[in-house]
Amino acid sequence: MKDYSIDDMIILAQENKGQDNFGYRSEFIQMLRSAKNLETQLTTAKDLSSNVQIIN
Repeated sequence: MKDYSIDDMIILAQENKGQDNFGYRSEFIQMLRSAKNLETQLTTAKDLSSNVQIIN
């Protein structure tokens, strides 16, 4: 499982969603998309913070 990315999990969940009477499967996919968005934001924040120089 550690070779799976969030994108891989989203694709797998979408391909196997099937009947979703209560919307739980769609909600799970939305949670994965939110996790991907947070991961992207964290990566961007880390990249930006590594470029910040402290001026005395």
